[in-house]
Amino acid sequence: EIYNYGQPMDHATALYSLLLPFCFYHFRFQKKYLFALSFLSILVYLSHPMFAAILAICLAMLSATITIVMRRKGILILAATSILMIFFMPQLMTYFLKLDYFQTLSSIAASWEERVDIWMKVIELINERPILGWGLDTSSDIEGIMNTSFDKVIQVHPHNIPLQIRLETGLPGLLLFCGLIGVIWQYLLKQSDRAFAAACVASLSIYLCFAMVSFNAWHSWWLCTQYLAVLTILCFKALAPADRIIDI
Repeated sequence: EIYNYGQPMDHATALYSLLLPFCFYHFRFQKKYLFALSFLSILVYLSHPMFAAILAICLAMLSATITIVMRRKGILILAATSILMIFFMPQLMTYFLKLDYFQTLSSIAASWEERVDIWMKVIELINERPILGWGLDTSSDIEGIMNTSFDKVIQVHPHNIPLQIRLETGLPGLLLFCGLIGVIWQYLLKQSDRAFAAACVASLSIYLCFAMVSFNAWHSWWLCTQYLAVLTILCFKALAPADRIIDI
């Protein structure tokens, strides 16, 4: 099965991407470490050009810039945008999958062709049971429920966590997920250090990007990666020099 070959590198790249903003935050006053970190990052993404990771890093830089320039107003805009996207994901995906860009993308890469096919099938299932969903772990049996089959170029699950949560737990689960993301954004709004807030926003943007195009919500390695990222955030926050905090 083709999708097994690249998984270890995908996992490592996802972990590296989530932690990268905090590495830059920690070494932001040490030029030689920043240069080394930048060089290492270029090597990582050139050696394993994972589309989701590259897209995530671009979004992270954009969101961090918005946070630094617009401060709390920027965080509020990003928070509202992300929560609305999560809540209206089925409707947004239905619209975007009809665009010529996605049709072209799916014709170029087999993995994206299958990803688009899975998304369309998942949206059909969501529309059948929009309120209560199909039950936990339904995502692992999409083929059985719809009496269809995929080429298995990639693992058969939604590859979109908002869609997966809506599929499995319905509207109640989606509201809980939106609430959890909202609590994280609220925590970021309370931060006094602008650089730390920007690093957190960047890492959260990376997570959301991966969540919308890649991994299964319940994969143990992905959950552990998130826990490790949170632990790293807390450690870097504790190690931050008090005299170098830039007010937000």
